Amino acid sequence: MNLFTGQLKYENAFTNEHVCEIFDKSAIAMIMINASGLILKANDIFAEMLGYTVLELEGRYTVEFTHPDDVQFSQSVLQRIALETAPLQVEKRYVHKNGNIIWGLVLGFLNGVYENEPYYVACIQDMTRFKQQEKELESKDSHNKYLETSFRQLIENWPDGFVIIQDYNIVYSNQAALKIINAARMEQIIGRPVFDFIAEDKHSMIREKISQVYEGSISKGVMDQLIRLDGRTIDVEFTAIPAHDNSERAMHLLFRDVTELKRTEDLMRVSDKLNAVGQLAAGIAHEIRNPLTAIKGFIKLAREKYPESPHYFDIIRTELERIELITNELLLLAKPGQSTMQVLDVRDILGQVSVLLETQGALNNVQISQSYTNEAPLLLHGDGNQLKQVFINILKNAIEAMPKGGEIQLEARMEQEEIRIDILDQGPGLTEEQLKRIGQPFYTTKATGTGLGLVVSYKIIQSHGGRIAVENRLELGARFTIHLPPAPAFLQ
Repeated sequence: MNLFTGQLKYENAFTNEHVCEIFDKSAIAMIMINASGLILKANDIFAEMLGYTVLELEGRYTVEFTHPDDVQFSQSVLQRIALETAPLQVEKRYVHKNGNIIWGLVLGFLNGVYENEPYYVACIQDMTRFKQQEKELESKDSHNKYLETSFRQLIENWPDGFVIIQDYNIVYSNQAALKIINAARMEQIIGRPVFDFIAEDKHSMIREKISQVYEGSISKGVMDQLIRLDGRTIDVEFTAIPAHDNSERAMHLLFRDVTELKRTEDLMRVSDKLNAVGQLAAGIAHEIRNPLTAIKGFIKLAREKYPESPHYFDIIRTELERIELITNELLLLAKPGQSTMQVLDVRDILGQVSVLLETQGALNNVQISQSYTNEAPLLLHGDGNQLKQVFINILKNAIEAMPKGGEIQLEARMEQEEIRIDILDQGPGLTEEQLKRIGQPFYTTKATGTGLGLVVSYKIIQSHGGRIAVENRLELGARFTIHLPPAPAFLQ
């Protein structure tokens, strides 16, 4: 091919014998054409490339074998060569005799001028197979990019949290993970150790689990807890999958916040217990009441007959009254009484309860204060007497939990389309065991308690479509939070 790189200025610089010799000995396809694209001479290799014989090609125009989309381009190339009188290398498409597309890498140059008309020589290298491979690679690359883009979009819009952990550090996070962790920006968690979001006493166990995943183990549906950036601890469900990135040990971690789900499950378990206890309580109460009435009657007669020992009968009467109180509470647990539902203002109920317990609070050096976010009414649809019983039960417990006195705060406000009532005391708070068991039937921390007051309260709030949550305030006492649905008209 180097034979044709020189610039030729003189007419008939190559004789026909030279040209014929070059065509015959060339190892690549070659043709000679005039300015109109008429094929003056072609070698066997070019003819074989297009599926013709030499005789079928010579005397015909190249446009007949050129892809329609490349015809105008081919003409412009000839004009450029004529003007610049220098070789020009281009890619173009030919059409094979069978209709297939043949890609050629063409080196064209001005060979000479005959009777004032230029004629050209073109050397053509068949690039069809290379183009097919290139197209396949492009297609594969395009497909890989499509898969990568689709996967990234899927992960970014996945409702569960997704992070990539490399050498115990977070290197990637989707938007759902940021939301669960309570991060506003990616920079708040990227590069941080995963242990920043796990309780310190679990670091050793989590490190061991991550190491197992690095080694190829898969962990599915693991329940644990996560510490958010705001310090709040939430329940999460993890799935960890090993992922190798070059020489680095890495893993993919999917997780979801199941705090609300666990709370719902807990409420359902409490509801089932309450229903079972209610049915049991109704049977027990009715069985006790009949002999209890008879005993009270005979005790009254005995006291009249033996007036010299009144204190014995007082003790018996007191204990019978206690049994009667427990029986009434059992009946109330089974059926909290005739319900009279009406639209009520929570602030009015809290105010009335505060007045009722003001004397008991004063005797124990306890003050009851009320606080509302605004002056607007907090309306709900409920039974006033039953709700009063709930607040009285909780407030009495709070007063008894503060033997040294202090303040009980009653707070009420609208929060996320719910009425939220907080009762905060300044007692010693509750132990972990008490927090787990509070509200369970017959569980009490009082020497003379029945363990049914809070159970009844839970059932009343549940019947109003609400829920009760209990938590400790660090070194400040306990907080009872009651969530109740507002009256529909109030939401509007």
